[in-house]
Amino acid sequence: MFSMKHYDTVAEAYIRGLERRLKAGKSLARIWSVASVFVSRVETLVDRKLEDKMKAGPNEAIAALVGQSAVANSKLIYQRYKENFSKANRFKALREKGGRSQWPLWASTGTKNHNFSDVKYVETLIGPDTVNTMPPATMDAFRDHGKPRASLEENLDAARDVVKRLASVGIDLNDVGEELQKEGVESFAKSFEDLSAVISGRRAAIIDGALDKQTISAPGYDSQISSVYKDLEKAEFPARLWRKDPTLWKKEPAHQEIIKNALGWLNVPELMYQRVADLESLASEVRSAGFRDIVLLGMGGSSLCPELFAKIFPSAPGFPKLHVLIPRCLKQFERSSAISISLAPCLSFRASPAALSKLLSHYKRSSIALSRSRRIPREPISSRSQTRAPSSRRLRRNRNFAAAS
Repeated sequence: MFSMKHYDTVAEAYIRGLERRLKAGKSLARIWSVASVFVSRVETLVDRKLEDKMKAGPNEAIAALVGQSAVANSKLIYQRYKENFSKANRFKALREKGGRSQWPLWASTGTKNHNFSDVKYVETLIGPDTVNTMPPATMDAFRDHGKPRASLEENLDAARDVVKRLASVGIDLNDVGEELQKEGVESFAKSFEDLSAVISGRRAAIIDGALDKQTISAPGYDSQISSVYKDLEKAEFPARLWRKDPTLWKKEPAHQEIIKNALGWLNVPELMYQRVADLESLASEVRSAGFRDIVLLGMGGSSLCPELFAKIFPSAPGFPKLHVLIPRCLKQFERSSAISISLAPCLSFRASPAALSKLLSHYKRSSIALSRSRRIPREPISSRSQTRAPSSRRLRRNRNFAAAS
């Protein structure tokens, strides 16, 4: 915002928004807002216009207005803030319900003209219920030689007079604000376009320079595939997927609840990063307990990633070996009379009760179970089994293997 007109529009929108929220029966207690008013840019443009007017010849009245517009404009906007939020009966009802005033925020408060004080837009705009987002250099300058005082309501008549005198020489601050806002929008849009171009260029460079690129083709189905892509884009599928929106797949509430619980993999890296210390502690405890083998109890796709890791990354010296269970191993185990394979059936899937009983009874004193599934039966599958699901900080002293599902 650059002008009183802009400020009035923003303040009205904020108050009207609070009124609508209150009418809808919603709380106002957690709503905060500021109205960001640019300061120095107003003066830069106004002074340029004044200088253009003085090119025709010296004019003391015009010269006296140089360097006066920004502070005057801001001081009068602050007075309008007080009228809207301190004096007006309209906001009184909102305040009684927990509504907060929308504070003015002074932006662009670094001095552009070196003929002026480097703390000009700080010293002159200090007052209650305001924020000043001064640049670091301006903040350092104010710490060094600034003079803090409640200055925002000083010389208000002089500020009003500056605005009138500017209008008398053909400079309307509302018109200046419109010009600055148009320039600002165009500048920000160009910056965004430049940034997008850089990102696109770097993306293209990465894609073009990728080694061993894989391409997938489906001759005769190009139109169908293109149609599916368009449907996914229209449905905002990627964004909704990251929001874990179950309506992408099902409309029934029961199915939606199941889907919500099945999308944790989207942010599992961030979640597990927070548990690194716990995982390292568990690994150290497993090693100290003398485990030789660890069996991951999974099924289908859930086993592929750990199985790949087990083949790519060998066990570190002193640590147990990782085995990954797949369903077909259960039948192999059922036919075996000897416990010769380091595999265990998964309690959370449809494992053979006979296989479970046979394995768990054999390892009743030498196994632990760590589960991510809520489908583990509440009752033990075998009364002889001593396998349990402890926390990662409560390992039993086992010597053969650990079973994790």
